[in-house]
Amino acid sequence: LMGLRQLFSSRSKHDTFQTSSTDKRVAELGLGVSGTTELFRSRKNQLYVVKTYFGKEDYESKSEYKERVLHEYEVLRQLSHPNIIQVYSYRVSSSRISLHLEAGSPDLHVLLKQVPISNINPDEMLCLWKQLCTGIRYIHSLDFCHRDLKLQNLVLDLSTGCLKIIDWATATKITNNEPAVGLVGSKGFAAPEMFSSISYDGKMVDMWSLGIVLYYMLHKKLPWKTAQHSDPDFCRFQTQECGPSSMVQLPGDQATSQILVVDPAKRVSIDQLWTHQWFQGLKSCGESPCGMEHFRTFKV
Repeated sequence: LMGLRQLFSSRSKHDTFQTSSTDKRVAELGLGVSGTTELFRSRKNQLYVVKTYFGKEDYESKSEYKERVLHEYEVLRQLSHPNIIQVYSYRVSSSRISLHLEAGSPDLHVLLKQVPISNINPDEMLCLWKQLCTGIRYIHSLDFCHRDLKLQNLVLDLSTGCLKIIDWATATKITNNEPAVGLVGSKGFAAPEMFSSISYDGKMVDMWSLGIVLYYMLHKKLPWKTAQHSDPDFCRFQTQECGPSSMVQLPGDQATSQILVVDPAKRVSIDQLWTHQWFQGLKSCGESPCGMEHFRTFKV
């Protein structure tokens, strides 16, 4: 996908975005259990992503299938934020449904693979992480939670280099402070309460994932495979969690020490993190330039 920025440089405003059956397929971005993700270029040289879901399951009615696969569209059309990927439209064929979405860079997991650990700039990673926190603060203010935050669901805007959160298929809206339900997301980034309880605080789950994402961005590895008692690294962390020799060190000391807290009732909220002096002092693109060129670090 080298050269995406050049392809994307002549895009027009999103509110005038239009697709056509004659648009050119540029690349396949992914093939999963539920469908395919492909990159297209419009006649006006605009790049966009088409996420096509496979046909309905045998147990589903047509209306149930449509409700399931359009969940991401329904969530995204209620959100508008610089750090959240934009949805344009959807298309229904005889047997499949496709979403048309804003294009971004390869995901952050792929981009970080290009960067040797010795070249990781903590200030640059914190810039991107604060942008992620900014997007999460926005959705939490609207009582949404993402529930699948991970490097693979973070991309860069192809024109500005700012971070964008993608893949909202497991996102949910919290009403009347009711808990979120169900084990979703990815093992390495999922909070421990997701494995131990059928219901949980969805916003606190996002906070835990923010901590894991930051750890990975700085160390290019996960602190453990899964936050369960069966994982020896997590068990070791759990016994040291409140001690001075905790195995998981994040920058920010007091500000971040309450993110990876096993008890969600004691975990810091996004608003509490936001008011901390250390967090306020982080430079972040979007608020003002951080002084670093992200596309120099990540070859897009």
